[in-house]
Amino acid sequence: MGIGALDLTPVLESVKADVRDFAAVTRTPLSYLFPDAAQGSAEGASLTREGLIFKVKDRMGQAGEAYEAVMSIAFMMMGDAERAARRRAAVQLHAARARDGAPHVP
Repeated sequence: MGIGALDLTPVLESVKADVRDFAAVTRTPLSYLFPDAAQGSAEGASLTREGLIFKVKDRMGQAGEAYEAVMSIAFMMMGDAERAARRRAAVQLHAARARDGAPHVP
């Protein structure tokens, strides 16, 4: 009783579809996940860049809040209640912008 070849094409296509959906939700360029998807138009590249800048801005906001919490805890552990008050803390990060010198997105 031998085992024949098994066609995994439907499974692979399903996984690729899931990865494409994941990329769309996370605003990750398909070219990062599928190197063969790198060919596209200038308009597509512009939209990809805008999506990445939006994604970076979102992550910067999350990181800033988390860093404020960490610093607050550190000041509490040091016994500095005044500096531990988060209402006085503000993390300031540089504005996200494209590497090519294009105007940044505030």
